[in-house]
Amino acid sequence: MNRVARAVLGIATAIPALAGCSAGQEDPVAASYVVAFPSVAAAVATDTVTIAVYDATAPDVCQQLFLETRSNQELPAPLATSGPVDTCRLLGGGGSIEVGYGRRAFLVTGTRQGKGFLLGCATADVFASTPPLDISLTLIDEKQSIPKTSCVLLSDACRGPC
Repeated sequence: MNRVARAVLGIATAIPALAGCSAGQEDPVAASYVVAFPSVAAAVATDTVTIAVYDATAPDVCQQLFLETRSNQELPAPLATSGPVDTCRLLGGGGSIEVGYGRRAFLVTGTRQGKGFLLGCATADVFASTPPLDISLTLIDEKQSIPKTSCVLLSDACRGPC
């Protein structure tokens, strides 16, 4: 067999092997996140956070999600959502959500008294060993103010009123 034939045969046998490697890419993996509040007072004032995961293959997906949220537009259907997570459950450094492999946008919405209060978004390429994603939050409505607290740490508020 000549060199060209061997190269073609090598490529032909490698393609099915590569296809086998990509099989199961839609199997969910636990993508870890860490939520960064703008201040202790903001964390204390936040009742719950919800993490929604979106496809992020389009450019500026986080910017688009911010605009839609701030203008009270309906968001696209997420690939996954956490449901409300009590803020005190984030004391250990964050959490994780099951999502399929690929470029993903993680939109975090913090609620206060049943209304949107804080918002953050970050994108990441999700694969089996993706490092935790840092998601910084900011006020949804910049006209809102963050209530003052005497709590020094979020953990103080989680143990009871400060």
